[in-house]
Amino acid sequence: LIASAALRRYQAVTEPRIYESFNLSQRNRLFQALTDARWRHSVNERAANNIHLLTEEIPRLGAAAFGLVGLVSRFFLVVIHLIVAILLSPLLTGFVALAGVVLTVATQPLVKRARQRGRKVSLAYQDLYGSIDEHLAGLKTIKAHGLEESSVRAFEGRSAAAADAVVDVTRNEANAAFVMQAGSALALTGIVWVALGLDSVTPAGLVLLLYLFARLVPMLTGLQRGYQGIVNKLSAVELVEEAVARFSDEREARLRGDSVPRARGAIELKDVSFRYQGAEDRPVLRDIDLVVPVGRTTAIVGPSGGGKSTLADLLIGLLSPAAGALLVDGVELTDDQRPLWRKRVSYVSQDIFMFHASVRENLVVARPGATEEQLWEALESASAGFVRELPEGLDTIIGDRGTKLSGGERQRVALARALLREPDLLVLDEATSNLDSVNEARVQEAIAGLHGRVTLVVIAHRLATVREADAIHVMLDGRIVESGTWDELCRVEHGALRTLAAAQGLVAPPRGALAAAEPGPD
Repeated sequence: LIASAALRRYQAVTEPRIYESFNLSQRNRLFQALTDARWRHSVNERAANNIHLLTEEIPRLGAAAFGLVGLVSRFFLVVIHLIVAILLSPLLTGFVALAGVVLTVATQPLVKRARQRGRKVSLAYQDLYGSIDEHLAGLKTIKAHGLEESSVRAFEGRSAAAADAVVDVTRNEANAAFVMQAGSALALTGIVWVALGLDSVTPAGLVLLLYLFARLVPMLTGLQRGYQGIVNKLSAVELVEEAVARFSDEREARLRGDSVPRARGAIELKDVSFRYQGAEDRPVLRDIDLVVPVGRTTAIVGPSGGGKSTLADLLIGLLSPAAGALLVDGVELTDDQRPLWRKRVSYVSQDIFMFHASVRENLVVARPGATEEQLWEALESASAGFVRELPEGLDTIIGDRGTKLSGGERQRVALARALLREPDLLVLDEATSNLDSVNEARVQEAIAGLHGRVTLVVIAHRLATVREADAIHVMLDGRIVESGTWDELCRVEHGALRTLAAAQGLVAPPRGALAAAEPGPD
């Protein structure tokens, strides 16, 4: 009894360790494939679907694998019992085997249905996860528009659909179990009836056969239920493997070492064109020639939808051009070198990402091991000295996505994080577009302080941000249509920059525009 208890304890500890180690390896495999995929592919993926795969489908996949191990062990037990039964009475064992075949055929429709309903569970929970993600991301808008009730009803509907899918799976398993158990009971009754009419079966032999079959029938039932359980979870295996294959096909090549030279002269886009997948007939960028001198501030401006953010993604190496090249000091970067190039650049967008952690933890992700002095130097360069006034300074928790900080404060902490890397290139993509005038002025002050110290590309449609840039490039419909300084471009009577600046009230409109605006005689 003590030995049995010790063995059971060992089993109780070992089984979950094996189960969780398998889940861990599969989750890491999927996460690695997802992370290594090209950005061009990742932007087409729904984040909630990938969260669902990592959190919900991986455990189901593990359960399928663990069920397979249990199925094999049950199978060997069934074989051993069958061998003993055949030695006792080949005829009665043959009768049981025939009954087993009949029951297997009878439950096949339920097994097929199990696979369909298992996939229905996966899709229902995928939809539920998507609903949760969208609700949490848009909760402020939902509350601001008084949409709480309709959102709750929609969530309840998706939750009910997921619950119903699980119930359908359980019902199907119960139906199959009933068919197996009822059929086994009838088979066992038939065995007893036949055995009583055979002279070769002694009472002792009959008792032994009954004992064997009494143990064998639950094993056969368990075998069938285990098989159906695996079939129920096959959808998880399929979804995970499909995702791994999909991401692996788009895996970004990575060179080891440091084979990308430091930018000392200029970063250049030469004759670059780009199209997104599925939109080959709609080029986002066409024939782009752009030179970003090291140590200067270069501005890319234009109306929304002109291709400015795509151009930024090409500059930092997130995207590869469909035609043309990205050059550093005249040397073209290959696809293998782009991940190494990204280690030399920093990027700040209008949608700032912050961890639910301290200011310090949000900074050091950009440069692990940074000293206190380096952190404060980066914060001061980004005009983020307000951190000193926070309740716990650098160790103040800033809330989910940085919600305890204002928009301008988040932008400046993000800028400090970017500067902490001491990048060859810093790209600010609409970094002030969501700020009020006060915070915008503070961020502009920080940007102005970087002039001449950092190679800076500022992408904006609000032109007040870029008046002091060394060079301004105006983009319209995926093309650079004008280049020059602020003063040079504003002197062009009907130029693209002057038209945009006039629309924002920064310069007087062209004379032709004024004449067109004046009312004529009745």
